[in-house]
Amino acid sequence: MFLDETRIMVKAGDGGKGCLGYARTTNRAFRGPDGGSGGKGGDIYLEVDEKLNSLMMYRHNKHHRADTGDAGQKRKDGRNAKDLILRVPRGTCVYDEEEHLLADLNRHQQRFLIAKGGRGGKGNRDLVTKKNPVPKYAEKGEPGEEFWVKLELKLTAQIGIIGFPNVGKSTLIAKLSNAKPKIADYPFTTLVPNLGMVPVDGEDSILVADIPGIIEGAHEGQGLGHQFLRHIERTGLLLHMIDLFPYDQMDPYESFLKVNTELEKYSSRLNSKHQVLVLNKMDMPGATDKKEEFLSQLKTSHPQMEVLSISALSGEGTEKLRYRMGELVKEHPAEIEIFEDQVYVREKKPLKVQNLGGNKFSVEGDDIMRHLSILDIHNEDALARLQQIFKKSGLVDMLLEAGAQEGDEIFFGEMSLSFHDDSFVSVWAHDEEE
Repeated sequence: MFLDETRIMVKAGDGGKGCLGYARTTNRAFRGPDGGSGGKGGDIYLEVDEKLNSLMMYRHNKHHRADTGDAGQKRKDGRNAKDLILRVPRGTCVYDEEEHLLADLNRHQQRFLIAKGGRGGKGNRDLVTKKNPVPKYAEKGEPGEEFWVKLELKLTAQIGIIGFPNVGKSTLIAKLSNAKPKIADYPFTTLVPNLGMVPVDGEDSILVADIPGIIEGAHEGQGLGHQFLRHIERTGLLLHMIDLFPYDQMDPYESFLKVNTELEKYSSRLNSKHQVLVLNKMDMPGATDKKEEFLSQLKTSHPQMEVLSISALSGEGTEKLRYRMGELVKEHPAEIEIFEDQVYVREKKPLKVQNLGGNKFSVEGDDIMRHLSILDIHNEDALARLQQIFKKSGLVDMLLEAGAQEGDEIFFGEMSLSFHDDSFVSVWAHDEEE
């Protein structure tokens, strides 16, 4: 089966917990802190595998988790966890839940870090400072990144064959290439894009994609073609097939205009691609008159557009078309990396304080939340360290400016602290309270 769009959840590994330990000599004399640090959690990467041509392996396998780093031990640091590599086909675009493009994986063996593993927590051996030579706490491991992403496959064919349903696209690709698409005399025979390698001389070949029929309203989700318009965004040019004797009796010129209207509404990039018109069924009686009528109409709107005439069924004109395709791909090469300029760079959330009313305030900020995740707030020494971080980061000043007073409740996500002048006490987690 073919699958070109899916959502998956990625959870990078958490960092290993640091060890709280103390070394002693054989006669029990105290030698100081000796707890090792935890290992780093595993990262999750997406990597291009050119043997794949679908996202089918993720249809039911939605959740992907990397391993947690090993915890630190006395006199020994924990081992880093192995990274998790997820294979994807070439042409895969990665989006976050806000539809921001995070990566365009379209190069040979390209690899992208999708979720970063958490740093291992420091053992008390690595927390020694001049002011605190004997730390009585160790850090927890930092949580690994966790979120849902959308994977969307955009094929990298050099030429896309477009047109209304049942105009002969599949017949043509079968005639020109090694592809064996399903062919029948009813609309929407093609349910998924068909790929075929078209030999143009003794050495070179062209990758061609036959896109399911595009109908009026495709950009709004009508028909089947709308699901696959993304696959011609990378192509260098489009072969627009026109049936001179359509099954629904629609005027060929009218069908030409409607398909181009759908391309324009879907993407201005698509509408600007170079097009070559291919008039099909030249073996039918009266085809020459139909062709002349179409060309006279075309001159009024697209006088410079190139037009070729064939019969996909009999093969008439297909060798000339094959030769011309070889020339065209050199003039209009596929845009292999056209989406990389749209990649969204995720930035850290800055420190932010919001007055919720009712003597309650919320605090956001990636750095602050990271410190909260690795320090044990039930340990007095760790809480004292956290309060130093709050003051140094400017959080205390921001709270005072926002109107925080003695006893106000300060929320950090699910956790809350009671504010007392310039310190924080009375710690609890709401999920534990409930």
